Amino acid sequence: MKVKSAIDGMVATWDPKLTLRGRPVNTGDLLLEIWDVEGEAADNQVRWLMRVKMPEHRIGYVLEAARRKAAESPGEPLTALYILASYPERKLPGHFTRIFTAAELDKDENEHVVPVYVVPDAVESFKVIKEPMPGNPEAKQVTTLLMTLEDGTEFLLSPGAEVRVKIECGKRSLGFVMLRELIEFFYEAILF
Repeated sequence: MKVKSAIDGMVATWDPKLTLRGRPVNTGDLLLEIWDVEGEAADNQVRWLMRVKMPEHRIGYVLEAARRKAAESPGEPLTALYILASYPERKLPGHFTRIFTAAELDKDENEHVVPVYVVPDAVESFKVIKEPMPGNPEAKQVTTLLMTLEDGTEFLLSPGAEVRVKIECGKRSLGFVMLRELIEFFYEAILF
């Protein structure tokens, strides 16, 4: 079977032959990640979007905060902080950019999630490191990303690097923050 990508780019999925060999495929399954590694910005820098799997039961807080922010400061995005799993000692700034319109089932977590995108801030550049694909030296694949911050700090990242993101949704009472999930369970399981 031949599948064509809708965009030009480079295969970012690690060892796609091994990943896909003998795998049953259904309509709508994600087979490969294709990245535009040449960049679209005027300075020809590669951009990075963090695709965050937000649990569906928490997305309401993000939507509410986004509406408040749009009313108070039109054009200003919600701020976010993120840490890279490979560099957990450093909190980095970012901003929330968009929410998918539909939830999807995350088979790893066995819960519905709504994908949201967060853009890292204070990034000077990304450099994509490409290597020949196993079994096909003519083709190249992304193996590593070099992210350089405006302060000169460099991070080596692998494709699909794990990040933890905290989207700033405003202030709440300590009691609500600590007991939010219990309160939600009470409303959902007992009062509903």
